[in-house]
Amino acid sequence: MLDLALDETKKHGAERINRIRLLLGEGGSVVPDSVRFYFDEMKQGTAAADAELEFKTVPLKIRCPKCGTEWGLSPKGDCTQGPFGPEMCACNAGGEIISGQELLSESIDVD
Repeated sequence: MLDLALDETKKHGAERINRIRLLLGEGGSVVPDSVRFYFDEMKQGTAAADAELEFKTVPLKIRCPKCGTEWGLSPKGDCTQGPFGPEMCACNAGGEIISGQELLSESIDVD
C-alpha cells in the first residue's frame, strides 16, 4: 500500500503524502492498529514520513442468491436478517458476501 501511494505521488509530481484513506471491510481480518503500526515504521524517510492513515469501515453485506435478500451485522456483531440464522434467509439458499472484505486505498492527499 505504501509503495503504491509513493509511486502515485511521484507519477503526479507531488512531493509529500499527507493522508491515505483506506476502506476496511467489517468482515475482513485486518486490524487497523496493526496496519497503522507497520505503516508508521515503513513511512520513515519517505514522502509519507508525516502522513496519517484514515480508516473507513465498509459494512459486511450478504445476499441470498435465490431471492436477493440482504443482511449484515448489527452494532453488537450479531446477524440481523431475522429468525432464520446467520447464514441464510427464509428461502434457505445460503448467501454470498457482496461487501465487507475490502482493503482498498480510497484516496491519497498529497502536496
